[in-house]
Amino acid sequence: MRIKNNNFEIKIENKIVYYNKNEVKYSSYKELYKILLEYIKKEKIAQIYLEGEYEPLTNIEQIILLVLSNYYAKVYSNKYNKYLDISYSYNFPIYKQKWIINNLLNLEPKSLDTNMIVLADSVDYCEKDVSNIDAYKKFYKKYGHCIRRGDKYFETKDCDLSYAIDYWNEYCEKRHNKRFNSESIDIYNNIYSNRGFTSIKIICDNEIVVASVYFKDEINKVIYYLITGWNEKYKKYSPCIYLYSKAIQYCHNNNYKFSFCYGNQTYKSNLLKYFGGENE
Repeated sequence: MRIKNNNFEIKIENKIVYYNKNEVKYSSYKELYKILLEYIKKEKIAQIYLEGEYEPLTNIEQIILLVLSNYYAKVYSNKYNKYLDISYSYNFPIYKQKWIINNLLNLEPKSLDTNMIVLADSVDYCEKDVSNIDAYKKFYKKYGHCIRRGDKYFETKDCDLSYAIDYWNEYCEKRHNKRFNSESIDIYNNIYSNRGFTSIKIICDNEIVVASVYFKDEINKVIYYLITGWNEKYKKYSPCIYLYSKAIQYCHNNNYKFSFCYGNQTYKSNLLKYFGGENE
C-alpha cells in the first residue's frame, strides 16, 4: 500500500514504513503512530490518494489510517476510482468521532488483529437530516401506522450491552452465516460501553424480538444505529421498521440527524427517501 498527496508519501513494504522515502524506525505500533502523527500534522491538508489493495488491511496499514483519521475523513482509491472512508468497523467515519482513536490504540493489538479499522465505501455511508417538516409528513403518512401499531404491541426497554451484542451475533450467524469471534466481541463491548452508547430491547408477548445498540452524539446532534438483531418469527409486525421509524421520529422532534451507518439495503433507502439530499 502507498498513500500520498502533494505534500507527503507513506509507503509500506511488509513491516517497513517509509515516509517521503525515509525509513521510519519504530519498536511498537503506538510509537509508529506517534512518529507519523508528528510528521502529518506539519503538512498542509490536501486530498490523499491510495494506491494498491486495501482488503484485508494489515496491522501497520490500520495504524497509518488511524493516524490519517485525525485530519482526513476519507481517501481516494486510484485503483478502484472511488472514495473510501476511514471508519470504525463500518459504524462511522473515525474523523467524525475522534475520541475513538485513543480507545483503539489502548486496545491494540486486539483492535488491529480483529480489523476494527476499515476502509468503507463512502457512498454507502447513510446520514440524513430529518428535520424538514413537509418531508416528515410524507414519511409519517407512510410509516405512521407502523409506529402506532408498534406502540400498541411492543414495549421498549434498556438492556445489558453484552446481551444486545450476543443477540446480534446470534442473528448474524442465523441470517448471514457469520459469527464474530470472542476477541471481536470484546472490542465491541469495550467501545460500546463508552458514554453515549445505549443498548435496548423490544418485547412482544413476553419475548424479546429485537436487540439493538445506538450511539447518541450530543455535540454534533447525530444518532447512529450500529447493530440490530431481531427474531424473524415476528416479521409480520415489522419490529425493525418500528424501531427505526421511532428513532427517525425522535430525531425529527429533537433536531438530531439520523444515521444508518454503512449499507445500501432497500429498507434504509425506503425509510429515508422522503428526506432527499446527499448523505452528510
